[in-house]
Amino acid sequence: LLYETITEQKRNVMESILGPIRLRANHILQRIAGTRFDGIQFDESLLPSGISPRSVDETVSLEQISGGEREQIYFAVRMALADVAFSNERQLVVLDDVFTYTDTTRLARIATILDEAAERFQIVLLTCHPERYRGLPNTEFFDLANIATTQNGK
Repeated sequence: LLYETITEQKRNVMESILGPIRLRANHILQRIAGTRFDGIQFDESLLPSGISPRSVDETVSLEQISGGEREQIYFAVRMALADVAFSNERQLVVLDDVFTYTDTTRLARIATILDEAAERFQIVLLTCHPERYRGLPNTEFFDLANIATTQNGK
């Protein structure tokens, strides 16, 4: 009885937060990719498990889409989780070269989303391709290799 009660309560909690996360993640993905997808599917751990393209009647696994689209889905879910979980407090969001396969058109859309999110979150973006992010307004760039060399040279 205890196991069933805990399982039921967990399911209720997950359902109550999954709705807002799904709604927010789909909105972010639509801003990036347009109306190509109907929605992101989630597993019981709130991880994206599939996507519903408008061109087919069934959900496809994330392994069946391009690397860039997969990056964008995971980004949309991360930002949605941060929005829903920390809507009232400023938090740190760290992204480590998450847009390696994303094309420049969609990267420009993501830059807009990052700029807007910077009002709510402190965003640290680690990358080997800083030139891709030079257009982000109000951004401060740090060359970690130079910082390490300078500190080691003292």
